[in-house]
Amino acid sequence: MHNGIIENYQELRRDLEKLGHVFRSETDTETIVHLVEEFKNKNPELPLEEAVRLSLLTIRGTYGIAVIDAREPQKLVAARNFSPLLLGVGEGEYFVASDASAVLKHTKQADIRTSC
Repeated sequence: MHNGIIENYQELRRDLEKLGHVFRSETDTETIVHLVEEFKNKNPELPLEEAVRLSLLTIRGTYGIAVIDAREPQKLVAARNFSPLLLGVGEGEYFVASDASAVLKHTKQADIRTSC
C-alpha cells in the first residue's frame, strides 16, 4: 500500500532494471516494492523492517506505506514521511490507511500519526 509521490522513482527504477528487476507498471509504488525486494535478495536474513528502512533511505518524496512480505506474512511494516498514516485496531485484525474514513466501518480504535 502506498499513498504519496516518490519524486525519484524513475531514477531508482532505471537502477533496479539494470540489476534485473522487471516492472509490470509505470507506477512509483512498484519501485518501492522492488527496492525492498533488492535489499532482501542481497541479504535474505535481513528483517523486513530493516529492508524497508534501507529502501526508504533512497527515496525522495512523501509517502505513507504498508509492506507485507510473503516470506513473513505475519508481519506488516508501515512508515510515513509527510503523509498521514493511521493504524486501525479491530478484533484480531489491523487496518492501515491514510484517512480514518477508510476504516470506520471496521473499527473506531485508531492510532493516527499526522506529525513528521
